[in-house]
Amino acid sequence: MFWDHDIKWAIQAVGATSIDFRFSIHQPTVGYRSFKEGVSTLKQVTGRTQRDIQRYLIPLISGAVTSQFVPALRALMDFRYAGQATRFNQVSASRVQAALDEFHENKDIIQHLKARVNPKGVPIVHWEIPKLEFMQSVEPSIRASGPIMQWTADTTEHAHITLVKDPARSGNNHDFEVQICRHLDRQARVRRFDLMTAMVDARVDFRLGNIEGDEGRGDEGGDSGKELLDEKEATTKISSSEQLAAHLNPVSKKLFGSFRPKRNFFLRARLLKQTPSAPLPLRIFSDEVSGEISAFSFVRDADLKTLTIEQVSILYALPDFRGACVDFLERYEAKIVSFVIGGRRGNSQLTLPFTKVRNWSRFRIQSKTYFNTDLLTDPHTIFAAPPSTDWEFGRQNAAIINIDPSFEWPRSSLEGHCVVLVKVLFTVSQPRKPSPPVRGTDQFLAYCERLDVVNQALPPHKYCHLSGYNSWPPYNPDYSSGCFILKRARRADGTPFGDVIPVSQFCSIADICPRYRGNPHPSLKQESSQYHSDEFLLNKYFNKELFFAIDKVDPSLTSSVK
Repeated sequence: MFWDHDIKWAIQAVGATSIDFRFSIHQPTVGYRSFKEGVSTLKQVTGRTQRDIQRYLIPLISGAVTSQFVPALRALMDFRYAGQATRFNQVSASRVQAALDEFHENKDIIQHLKARVNPKGVPIVHWEIPKLEFMQSVEPSIRASGPIMQWTADTTEHAHITLVKDPARSGNNHDFEVQICRHLDRQARVRRFDLMTAMVDARVDFRLGNIEGDEGRGDEGGDSGKELLDEKEATTKISSSEQLAAHLNPVSKKLFGSFRPKRNFFLRARLLKQTPSAPLPLRIFSDEVSGEISAFSFVRDADLKTLTIEQVSILYALPDFRGACVDFLERYEAKIVSFVIGGRRGNSQLTLPFTKVRNWSRFRIQSKTYFNTDLLTDPHTIFAAPPSTDWEFGRQNAAIINIDPSFEWPRSSLEGHCVVLVKVLFTVSQPRKPSPPVRGTDQFLAYCERLDVVNQALPPHKYCHLSGYNSWPPYNPDYSSGCFILKRARRADGTPFGDVIPVSQFCSIADICPRYRGNPHPSLKQESSQYHSDEFLLNKYFNKELFFAIDKVDPSLTSSVK
């Protein structure tokens, strides 16, 4: 539905050249596809490519066409994203139907702009689209049988590869059924053997108590009985599948999921914390203050050699870097738990207890899923790289940070949080032992610039009840795109507002799209579009977890009853 209709309408309304240019200058994110050649000429597009285009379509076309056209496509996008939730209640189910109703109220503009045409370019004057008619049954189906994601065909379609195609390739093209069954039988035997040996190596014990006959086994061999008891005390009792996977993954990583399982930074942080010889500050750690909401991973060695404060200021073009470090130490001495970006700059001429820092150009962050905090999201890379040959103005990613510990990400949506641009990642070069480290600097720190929210007019009254329009009180998102509008915070002298905060306050990566008024300047590129922009759209369609958090989807099935 998206590729056959939505994207075609957008290309017709915006123009192929214009929409291609907007996609080509959007700053890429590691792990996500970018479209440097545009999207209008793509051929043989897979479902994965369609999802990649969906991430950016709405914020990129905002401002390029009449404001009545964007809500129609945005409503369909809200319908798709909200319908993929793994839990629903009365409010969130109604959210799905409200998005579809909103599309039908705004769809006339699509025909008015002659954006709905056939392959020959002739306008189509009707709405006889089978997939659109099918959407009418989604919300009743959710109320009758629960989330629709449980009926996805992705699992069964992938099973055709693992259970039929792969075994068939290992045969001799004769007696397919017999050879496939034999292959799967042997594969199951090997898997059971790997599972048992991994459980033995990990010292996993499923027994809740002594088994009959165990009491006397230690009486026959003298010292052997003591060894058996010591071994029994060293075993770990397991009560859930998650605990079993956590204990067996370090032993045999091929037992659960793919051959390249998702990295668990939370588990690695706990293990590294128990290693006395690990270099400090720990390169993998979690946010323990907020209850391990996020985990972080840095490479062992800094990307840049040790630099002085003045050298960092010149390299990153940050004249107030010294003053930000002074303010951070003063706030730390005042026992501030959660640091904010803002406030009057202190005396930047004060002497710092350190003169050199080590710089990292990036780190990886991992969070927990919105509906199930026992599951982890994919790690994301956040850049804070200095200017280079390829990136004239440096490469910085946006992130969401926690400025109020009483609000927990992602359940609290954007309340108590702030969007920032990460400019510098560093640690203080500590004095040699036995001198103690400078208080507050025995951790990874980041210099960030603040992006303020620009409040917008209220949406139509019939949509004010949707939680997405109350996810960041007292601010409202742009009704046309459904995204919050951000603007660089600047001081009275025009310089950007920046401060130093601990990396442990980071919650999630964020994607921001420059807000173009009219056509973007033709000189813009991927490496410069973000630098030359002052206003941005906080892209809530970047991934589903970010959408659920920003749109404030209710995660509880019983909250409406409460």
